[in-house]
Amino acid sequence: MNDRHRSGHGNQSRYGAASRAFTFPTTNPLLNGVMVVLGFLALGAAMLLGLVVLAVFLVSLFVLAGVVGLRLWWLRRKLGKRQQGTTPRSGVIEGEYRVVDLEERRRERR
Repeated sequence: MNDRHRSGHGNQSRYGAASRAFTFPTTNPLLNGVMVVLGFLALGAAMLLGLVVLAVFLVSLFVLAGVVGLRLWWLRRKLGKRQQGTTPRSGVIEGEYRVVDLEERRRERR
């Protein structure tokens, strides 16, 4: 007697988790063929749905990047126009000044 019959499991291990070979639950070849075709159709539908979700995600990402890019361009343009109206940034500040002697001012107040 082999070990399978001694353990008391009998033919149950053929369809359980201990089985390493995949077998169809029925012996009808027509039904097995239908199951294979349905399995491939389900796999194809899952792949197609995954591609659609990926495409929607990528399109949304590109639209969001375009909106952000357009907004940044608009703000830079607006800031550039605002800076054109002011003095150029050369590091030199022009203006008049007068040196104030603190001692002389104190004397004038008395």
